[in-house]
Amino acid sequence: MKIIKLAVPSLFTTLAGLSFITTAAPVEIALSPVQSAKGQIVVKVYQQQKNWMSEDEGESFMTHIHSFTEEQPGDPEMINFDLPEGDYALFLYQDLDMDSEMKTNWIGIPKEPVGTSNDAKGKMGPPDFDDALFNVPSEGTKLKITLSSID
Repeated sequence: MKIIKLAVPSLFTTLAGLSFITTAAPVEIALSPVQSAKGQIVVKVYQQQKNWMSEDEGESFMTHIHSFTEEQPGDPEMINFDLPEGDYALFLYQDLDMDSEMKTNWIGIPKEPVGTSNDAKGKMGPPDFDDALFNVPSEGTKLKITLSSID
């Protein structure tokens, strides 16, 4: 009988703790215009301003690599992955030579097509983190992102 008395509170504590576990929600990105299905799309997911657009490995919350399945000119490229509920900002680029590094010119302007969540644009520099910030609710979210060539 002592075992049951000890097990029941333990079971309730365990079940109560499970309510704090966040579940992954689907994120669907419609990316356009993609000029060609060359290379891959690198999606960097950030949760903090201080790490925003850092290229150092481990600075982003997550990196998702999207490989093209087939070229369909004119149609948006659909990218799908899961994220826990919360607030995020995305920076992505088309890695044309598939070396997992964004090519830039001598002053840091991207040479490969880039995009951000909310299509946030910078003024004389990268876009602000807060302008790219979006929420992922439990049911997931759909985003439209424009891919731009700057250089």
